[in-house]
Amino acid sequence: MNFVSLEEILPEFESRVRRIVYSQMATMDAAGRPRIRVVHIVWDRITGYLSTAPGAPKLRHIARNPNVSLGYWDPAQTTVTVDCRAIEVTDAEEKTVAYRLFVSEPEPYGFDPAFWGGTPDDPAFALIRFEPWRIELAGYPTLWNWESKVWTAQPWNRRSAFLAS
Repeated sequence: MNFVSLEEILPEFESRVRRIVYSQMATMDAAGRPRIRVVHIVWDRITGYLSTAPGAPKLRHIARNPNVSLGYWDPAQTTVTVDCRAIEVTDAEEKTVAYRLFVSEPEPYGFDPAFWGGTPDDPAFALIRFEPWRIELAGYPTLWNWESKVWTAQPWNRRSAFLAS
């Protein structure tokens, strides 16, 4: 595992999430059981946005426990893992910024979120923001040669990594 700066990891992170597009998001339900679903997140550097419907189970899960894990995988055996805090966005200005981000990106990475609601201020449009504290890019060039780069929001040390796991 190679710990790197945000500037070093960001270009490859952006390239991979744009190429892979869909992520699996893990949350915890009310009983503390993990729940995974496929989601379509659009990133603005390391801030991610996910459109959804009000009252969706994922919103209830993050209201109870905002810590989520996102996983991207492609057939070339490259992965992206993003551990982050998920927050429901209620600010109208931020919803508008995210909505514009969704429609400004070319498909399939970008998309028209109108199926969640006609506009960012439509009550049928809900938004989640992701704020990562850890990003790992891994690849498997061979079965015996694991390569990974890790960025963390805090300086990493063995004790803090142990306490966080």
